[in-house]
Order: sequence, then structure tokens, then C-alpha cells
Amino acid sequence: MYEGPFGGMLRRLKRVSVFSCVTTCVSIPLLSLYGNPDMSLVQRASVGVAALFFAVGTTATLTWVSKPYIWRMFQHHNKSLELHSFNMLGRLKVTTLENGLADIKPCSERAFVNLMTPKNDKFYVHEELDCYADEQFYDSVIKAAKIKVLN
Repeated sequence: MYEGPFGGMLRRLKRVSVFSCVTTCVSIPLLSLYGNPDMSLVQRASVGVAALFFAVGTTATLTWVSKPYIWRMFQHHNKSLELHSFNMLGRLKVTTLENGLADIKPCSERAFVNLMTPKNDKFYVHEELDCYADEQFYDSVIKAAKIKVLN
């Protein structure tokens, strides 16, 4: 019923980010020990620590920003709602709302969040109609979340 336009790209970006973070965390200590002999060990360690902070910081920021992004949303015949998002490693995470749209509440706690579930899980859906397969479902989601859409 809904598909976020950045889902596939976000999945790949998360995987690349985690891979580069792990690679950096493994290689920096080795490069600090056996790196440029013209630099002292303290200098090499300082550069290594800065690179580690950058690698971990960018991956953590990407995870924080993209965690609530809903890739796909399905409504089943029993009116339950299934939300597909990604975990830190880019693997599919499925959240099921048994009461469907009735479980969706508005949320504007932080950037990239506009929905909340009864368990306080926060999510983000796009407000553009072309992301939705059905205009009635679009109206229901937007009304349930009380999202203001500017025309």
C-alpha cells in the first residue's frame, strides 16, 4: 500500500557504512602501529583515533537518522498494518500493528519522525501521494497521523 522512494538506496547505504566502519576499526590500529616511521607513535595514534571517531560517528548518525524510515507498508484484510524498516545492518525489520491505522499517532519529537505506535516506536513516512498505491489508504494514513500536507 506504501513504498518509500529511498528504501533500496538506504539499505545499500547502511550496509556500506557498517562495512567501512568495521574495516576502519580493524585497520586503523594496525596502521597506527606499523605506519609511517617518520611520525612518532603518538602522532600516528592521534590520526588513528580521529579516523575512528569519524568512522563510528558517521555510521551512528546515519543509523539515528534512518532508523525510523519506513520502506514499505502493507494493510492486511484483517485491517492489521505491517511496517517494514531496516535495522543498523540493513536487514529487514517488520513491525505489526494489530489495530491497523487506529494504532498510529502523530509524532513530531525530532527530525525524520512523523508517526508513533502504542509501544512508542517512532517512524517516518513520506507525505507525497505517489508513494501510496491507493488514494484512500493515503488519506487514512495522513488523517490517522494528522500530518499537515502543504499543496
